[in-house]
Amino acid sequence: MRVRTNQTDLNGAMYHGAYLDCFEAARVDVFRRLGYSYARTLAEGFVPVIRRIECEYLHPAFMDQEIVVVVIALGQAVFAFLDRSGKPLRVPRDLRICVEENMLLNPR
Repeated sequence: MRVRTNQTDLNGAMYHGAYLDCFEAARVDVFRRLGYSYARTLAEGFVPVIRRIECEYLHPAFMDQEIVVVVIALGQAVFAFLDRSGKPLRVPRDLRICVEENMLLNPR
């Protein structure tokens, strides 16, 4: 992905909150490639929501710089899962299997 104007501060560096947008875009893309789109989660009757998120900034990113999400910052998100009425659920079985099979849990 490329750093966009609206993601930068007055110094041309990527604003710290914009890293979270990058993490989210990367997460959605990875799960889409694995066949686990947002539409699928809705069809299976649950919604993933972020409960906690952290970011460790390793290197700055600058305006119009092409970046690889995994090399400039480390992020960790903890998700909760809700049913259609907003009640908490356990991690849905098919999603858990998808994550385990693709070793998406704590890759460090």
